[in-house]
Amino acid sequence: MISEFGDFPIRVGDLKFFGNMDVLYLEVKSHELVELHKRLVTIFNPNQEQIMKCFELERYKPHITVARKSVISDSIIETKKELESYVSSVQEFQATHISLFYRADKKEKYKKRADFCLTS
Repeated sequence: MISEFGDFPIRVGDLKFFGNMDVLYLEVKSHELVELHKRLVTIFNPNQEQIMKCFELERYKPHITVARKSVISDSIIETKKELESYVSSVQEFQATHISLFYRADKKEKYKKRADFCLTS
């Protein structure tokens, strides 16, 4: 299903924080990405508890994780300031692949499970 979706544009937004400023991320704006996400949620058919736990459907926030506080200690605010000028020059790119990452629990690092090509 993913490979049949086709490539699509992704517009990069502002640098922001999740939670207690422990995750620095880039906003991602893409109607196509949100639509792909909705289709995948429909296929996997999660229950309400899974939807809440995994931030699915309306809670889904497309993003690119830039840094986690545990990785860069307390300098996450400085990192954001340093990256803002670079990020403002990157406006849009074409998504041609989707990578699936997985972790069994929050203590683990994400590991790549699969890559899917969006172009034919």
